[in-house]
Amino acid sequence: MDVELSPRLVALRSGDAMRQIEVLYELRDGEDATLLPELLKMVTRAETDSQVRREVVELLSDVRSRALVAAMGEALRAGEEGPHLPLLVSICWMNSMDFSPILDELLELVSHSDLQVQVEAVTSVELVLERSPLKKLREGIAVLKKRLQRVDGREAKALVKEMINTLEQHAMQRSGREEEPR
Repeated sequence: MDVELSPRLVALRSGDAMRQIEVLYELRDGEDATLLPELLKMVTRAETDSQVRREVVELLSDVRSRALVAAMGEALRAGEEGPHLPLLVSICWMNSMDFSPILDELLELVSHSDLQVQVEAVTSVELVLERSPLKKLREGIAVLKKRLQRVDGREAKALVKEMINTLEQHAMQRSGREEEPR
C-alpha cells in the first residue's frame, strides 16, 4: 500500500535547504498541522542544514496550533538524543502555548544526562506549573525524588533538587487554593 506524500512533506524531507526554506515560508502563511511531526524531527536530525533548523525553530516558536503540543509530546517520548535535543525542548518555552499536557515528558528531561537539556526542561516546566493539575505536580515530585539518586554531576543534581523544591512550593500553594477531588 503506497501512501502518496504531500509535495510539502517531500520537499521537507528532500535535504535541499532551498526547497525546505521555501516550504517553511509557505507554512508561515497557513499552518499545516499534519507537518508538525516532520518539522520537529528536522530540529533534531543531524543532517538538517543549520539555517533550515533555525527557520524551523522560529516557525515552531510561533505556531498556534494545539496539535503542536501533542506532536511535541510524541517527539519527546520518541527519545531522540543528540546535540540538538536542547533546541527541541526550548521550543516549549519559546512558544507561548500551554504545554502543561506534556508535563510528564518535560519532567522526564529534568533529570537528563545532558545539562543543557535539563536547563531547557526546567525552564519549560516552570512556565507550565500554574496550568498543571495539582495531582501531576505531586506525581512529578515523587518521580524526581526517585531519579535524584541516579543523577550524575553536582550541577545536574542541584537543578533536579531546585525543580523538586519549586514543584513542592507550587503544590503547597495550590493545595491551599484547590480542594483535592475525592
